[in-house]
Amino acid sequence: MASGSALLDARAILAALGVGRGHHVADLGVGRTGHFVLRAGEAVGESGKVYAVDILKEALAMVDGSAQHHGRENVHTVWGDVERGDGVAIPSASLDVALLVHTLATLTEWDATAREVRRMVKAGGKIAVIDWLPAAIHVAAPMVDRRMSPQESDILFAHAGCQKCGELTPSRWHWGRVYSA
Repeated sequence: MASGSALLDARAILAALGVGRGHHVADLGVGRTGHFVLRAGEAVGESGKVYAVDILKEALAMVDGSAQHHGRENVHTVWGDVERGDGVAIPSASLDVALLVHTLATLTEWDATAREVRRMVKAGGKIAVIDWLPAAIHVAAPMVDRRMSPQESDILFAHAGCQKCGELTPSRWHWGRVYSA
C-alpha cells in the first residue's frame, strides 16, 4: 500500500470529484507524501496541471522528488501561505478543483484561508475539504480542540461565497464536504 493510502483512497475521492483530463487541481497543504497530487497527476493527464502547495519547503522537496520518481511532469510544487490573501502564486479563477485534506487543523486563519481558496477556484469549480471527524480516535489524528466539524466548515465556506454541493464519506475517521465556487 502506498504511503497515505491506508486512510484515504485518493483515486476514489478524485473520481467522485470528477477530476479528469485537462483539469487544473491544487492540493493546498500537500504535506510530505504527495498522496493526492500523484494520483491527480494521473487523472489530469499531460494536458492538465497539478499544484502541490505547502508552506514547508522540506515537504515540497519531498513531493517534488516523488513526482519526478513517478514521472509526473504535470505536478508543480508551489511554496505558499494559504492563510494570506494572494499568499499562493496560483492565478485567480484558474483551478477546477482545490483540495484541503487534513489541512484545517494546521491553520489558525480559517476565514482568510477560505477566501484564498475561493480566489483560486474558477466559477463552477469545486473545493473539497476532508478532515478528521471531531470524535475520531486515531493515532494520526490531531488534537480534538484543533478539529473543525463539517458544519463549521459549511459556515466558513459560505462566508467566503461558496455553496455546499456535496458530501463525501472518505473513511470511518473522516468527513468530507464539496463546495462550488
